[in-house]
Amino acid sequence: MGGTVAARRLAALAIPVCAMLFAPLTAGAAPSQVPSASGPGSAIAPVGKVQARLLTPGQRHQSSGHESPPFRTKNPAALRAAKLKAGGAPPGGTASPKAAAPNAAALFNGLNSPGLSAADEGFQPTPPDSTGAIGPTRYVEMVNQLVGVYDRGNLTLVSSTDLGTFTGTPSSLATSDPQVQWDAQGNRWLYGAVAFNSNLTNTYLLFGWSKTADPTDLTGGWCRYASPTGANIPDYPKLGHDANFVIFGTNIYDGSNASLPFVTANITAVPKPAAGQSNCSGSVAVTNFADATHVLNNADGTTAFTPVPANTTDATANGYIVAAHDVSVTPQSKVMVWHMTPGPLLVANGDISVGSSYTVPPNVPQPGTTYLIDSLDGRLTQAVANFDPSAGTEAVWTQHTVGGSGRSIVRWYELLPGSLTIRQQGQLASATDFYWNAAISPSSAGDDAMISFNRGSSSLLPVIGAQTRTKSTPPGQMDAGEVLLGSSSAADQEVLFQGNCTNSPCRWGDYSGATPDPINPGVIWGSNQLSGPAFFGFAQWTTQNYAITTNGIPPTAPAPPTGVNASAVDISHITISWTASAGATSYKVQRSPDGSSGWAQVGTSSATSFTDSGLTPSTTYFYRVIAGNSIGDSAPSTVASATTGTAVAYSQSPQGNWTDAYGADGYALLNWNGGTDLVSLPQSSLVFDQGGRYLWSSGTTAVQALQSPDASTRHAACFSDGNQIRLHLSFTTAYSGTIHVYALDWDSLGRRETITVNDGSAPKTADITTDFSQGAWVNVPINVAAGGNVTVSVTRTAGINAVVSAIFLGGASPVPGPPTGLSASAVSASQIGLSWTASSGATSYKIQRSPDGGTAWTQVGISGTTTFTDSGLIPSTTYFYRVLASNGPGNSAPSNVASATTLAGLAYSQSPQGNWTGSYGADGYALLNWNGGSDLVSLPQSSLVLDQGSRYLWSNGTTAVQALQSPDTSTRHAATIYDANQVRLHLSFSTAYSGTIHIYALDWDSLGRRETITVNDGSGPQTAN
Repeated sequence: MGGTVAARRLAALAIPVCAMLFAPLTAGAAPSQVPSASGPGSAIAPVGKVQARLLTPGQRHQSSGHESPPFRTKNPAALRAAKLKAGGAPPGGTASPKAAAPNAAALFNGLNSPGLSAADEGFQPTPPDSTGAIGPTRYVEMVNQLVGVYDRGNLTLVSSTDLGTFTGTPSSLATSDPQVQWDAQGNRWLYGAVAFNSNLTNTYLLFGWSKTADPTDLTGGWCRYASPTGANIPDYPKLGHDANFVIFGTNIYDGSNASLPFVTANITAVPKPAAGQSNCSGSVAVTNFADATHVLNNADGTTAFTPVPANTTDATANGYIVAAHDVSVTPQSKVMVWHMTPGPLLVANGDISVGSSYTVPPNVPQPGTTYLIDSLDGRLTQAVANFDPSAGTEAVWTQHTVGGSGRSIVRWYELLPGSLTIRQQGQLASATDFYWNAAISPSSAGDDAMISFNRGSSSLLPVIGAQTRTKSTPPGQMDAGEVLLGSSSAADQEVLFQGNCTNSPCRWGDYSGATPDPINPGVIWGSNQLSGPAFFGFAQWTTQNYAITTNGIPPTAPAPPTGVNASAVDISHITISWTASAGATSYKVQRSPDGSSGWAQVGTSSATSFTDSGLTPSTTYFYRVIAGNSIGDSAPSTVASATTGTAVAYSQSPQGNWTDAYGADGYALLNWNGGTDLVSLPQSSLVFDQGGRYLWSSGTTAVQALQSPDASTRHAACFSDGNQIRLHLSFTTAYSGTIHVYALDWDSLGRRETITVNDGSAPKTADITTDFSQGAWVNVPINVAAGGNVTVSVTRTAGINAVVSAIFLGGASPVPGPPTGLSASAVSASQIGLSWTASSGATSYKIQRSPDGGTAWTQVGISGTTTFTDSGLIPSTTYFYRVLASNGPGNSAPSNVASATTLAGLAYSQSPQGNWTGSYGADGYALLNWNGGSDLVSLPQSSLVLDQGSRYLWSNGTTAVQALQSPDTSTRHAATIYDANQVRLHLSFSTAYSGTIHIYALDWDSLGRRETITVNDGSGPQTAN
């Protein structure tokens, strides 16, 4: 007859692993390994930070050779196929004809002058990548290898240098892809570029800023930094900024692979220098949000490509980043949006549908040659953000070159990223000409725009043109007429650089520039390129710098805001809100101690609300608001006042042991089930308004983790948010009592937060300014009528995010009486059985054990019945027990004490170590994991089954005597079956067997393991400890 012998091996092997720290983030994202792809509203945690070092400008040096990098795409093979298909489509279709009406657009003060050129830099190759930005006194132009500063009054060159000298990079590195912007909030200039060695294995993201508003001193007037990126090439860096950060979007390629495969898009944040800071810090923190293992995705799960941060030209704090879905493989119809928040933390807003799909643009023909100009791959190339008073919100203007009826066209958008909608979109197209390399920007008025572009065909050399629109122009259109800004003198016929014009299309600029004039509403400045005769096989490009007026109706100063209201948020914050003023682009918020004198500005806002912080508890403050735009400020609004909330204390006790202290009127253990809450609220319902869920641990003994209602288990779980968690209780009946809120910084990430409770009377806030990794309780009396609400908000003040674990109403519930008739008896060498008489009202029982019956009582288990078996005990040892009855919120006094002594255990010995062949195994053997994946088994009468455990091979060849011999004693292996808690296996016998089983255990790597080995042939367990 068959039978089974089971063997257990406890804590057999521990393998060292790299520990990963997890911390909760908004919208349920995994805390420290957040997939950089995201659904709408989800947060993307940084994947790493590096310190960019300060560079000093060196001797003037021009990059040797032609070091502009090849144009890199996401899927080169697919793009080539799409280009061939687009170029083969028959031209035709309707277009946007140039109207015969007079031009609405016009030069501003006649400003249209040649800029930098290939001749200025020693006949360097294409592309120039022309871009520029306008400030209060200067226009700055950057191209590949050159920087020029111009007087804004007449566009005469004031100073210039080469890009390598300007950025402070050594002559062994080439520089490329320059970008420049004017930061009106910081009153300084910003730049970005890349540097790389000849084999693209040593690359850098370059960035910096001017020390003042004057960019003229290109040597001593700038701070320069280099962030090392190794072989991760940060290609096509797009520069943007907001009130807090300089932001870059890049495409990462693997420079260690000769084929330079695309890895991921990346978004990078660099903190801006403090306002007025004119010295250069020795290093700057650079935060990245994607890498090879954290790929940046669009909201629909596809891989993101070419993220473009907006040049934020107003005071918006959270900068937007946009990216067109890649069209290499298939047409697309979406633009992805993210925004940056303080932290920094990247938030994925989601995809915006742009209606009809866009495709890869065909390349551009030229007169007198078969060479085609590269029209790129449908990516966005620049973006400008500004408050649009006609839309009443922040808008992002951007554009790309796409396919249309067999020609390249330019499609432009005014996006409203806050609502993931499009306010308007249009296109530049022609029945005869190709459009490409455009740049669009609003003026500082916010509701007009200029777009400049290249236009050409097989009969027209490339020209630069511009069109404009005003707030009265129909949506999706530009006003009639085009300003012709420059014409090429020859076709682009560069044949000696990177296979241009022969194997590949002729390179053109990868982007152009457009920026709003910070002084003159209705004026936008730009830079773009033209081509000239080839020089020894290299194209000779030139650039134009220009200023265009939209000729819109000049804005006026706005009227004062109306409907100003102030309300306390907590003990240190008051929120002021108001109704928007027509034409306002920003608002100044002023505060007074008495409402009539001592007015001081405490902040600005581009929206219709502002939160004043750093206030004193229980103090009344008075506020008024002034609306402003580029023309001027309104008169002050009416005055509103509010009183900050009352401060309350917080405490650590009783940590996670709530069942004996709180919850008589209800409880909500937040995210207890790892996706849902464990809630019992008879008088109210819980509504979760903002935040995400995170489960740190679904089983722990740590006292700071909350108990289950029956106190049988502990979980560490929470709601979390990168900024603020909000929830409320809606009461069906009137309630008067105390609300108890528990917060826990489980993973000790240095979180600090405020917890505010408001029952409608006034906010009451606890400011948790110390470590709460052992828990923090906030207890607030509340009084709410039937149908009323109690709000709870938890606001991050430091650390990665805000967290809260539970809410309880009322104190402790009455407890049941103690159990009676407790008895104990030995079951085996490692087990003792207990039984007792039930207690009325008990829902569970807690079993405690002591070594002497008087001290050191510890809980060893929980039972829902009146019996319990204590296991894992030491043979021949007396144990003492008592039982407590529980009804969830409370425990009874202990029962009587009962004791029992375990049966005698098995002995163990070291000899004969691994020399088993002369001692054991006559009836069979099993050398576990002998083959590093399988066992070496000879068991004629039985079969071996592994029930729990894993395999590990320490050594498959050793002479150490403690390692087991092979059956022929020729070799020795050190191998094992292991488990972090318990190994389980059994032998199934086909015939009766009587004999001895021999089990060998080895702590090969001397990690201090201790374990019990239990054998049970059905007559009862026998254990060696």
